[in-house]
Amino acid sequence: MSLTTGSCLRRSFLALGVLGSVSGYAQTSGKKRVLRFSFSRAKEDPRTQWLIVVYTELLARLDMQFEFVDVPPGRDTAMVLNGFLDGELGRTAVYAELFPGLLPLKEPNNQVQFAVYGMKHMAGFPGWQAARQQGARCEYRLGIHELKRLLENEIQSQLVSSIPSIEQGLRRLQLSRTDYYFDVKEAIDDFFRFKRGSEELQAANRPTELGVVFNTTGHAYLRADHADLVLPMSNMLKKMKAEGLVSRMLTEALSVAELNMSR
Repeated sequence: MSLTTGSCLRRSFLALGVLGSVSGYAQTSGKKRVLRFSFSRAKEDPRTQWLIVVYTELLARLDMQFEFVDVPPGRDTAMVLNGFLDGELGRTAVYAELFPGLLPLKEPNNQVQFAVYGMKHMAGFPGWQAARQQGARCEYRLGIHELKRLLENEIQSQLVSSIPSIEQGLRRLQLSRTDYYFDVKEAIDDFFRFKRGSEELQAANRPTELGVVFNTTGHAYLRADHADLVLPMSNMLKKMKAEGLVSRMLTEALSVAELNMSR
């Protein structure tokens, strides 16, 4: 049975934050098919918490059980392809081109934008040709394979590198150790919204967005041997979105994160 009122949603997310488990939506009992998922962000991230609750509810409606596994950056896909996980909660629509062994749900979770960042004195991103001519040093966050492919196609390989965290990528811009940093716009927006990172990164001279370089959609992905689940899971996600449940879950996840930040 689904709980859709604001108070029930809030209670379930508070339970997530304290207990690290999901119990506020559909209940599961007995022995059921269990699917284990990871996500490219840490478990405590509000976007991760949102997707955990969405897919816990979705699978419960399909008489299955959800488990979340927190893995190091860049390890998710390898663990899925090697059979340790059943899928990933969020990758872009083009991810299937990079990893044919993964199957996306046709219904997306959300819109995704990839953006480029620099310092405030910059007029903006000059474009790929100008960046090549400048010999610009470009970095992206480890595990974002779409940006890896994009940068390696557009910029000389010796000028492209990866870093393990948002904080390091932005801090290296401040220290002039790189010229442009590329990441998911939503992830950087959340980084500043929830005042993460060092005081230096929250200061007035913090890095700024210079433009969006790629628009796409984010989808849950399943291992190829779960092909039978792609259609029913896609249809159920579409139904939950039509109910307004998915957007309410996101609002609650962000609200809980802001509440925890103010404590």
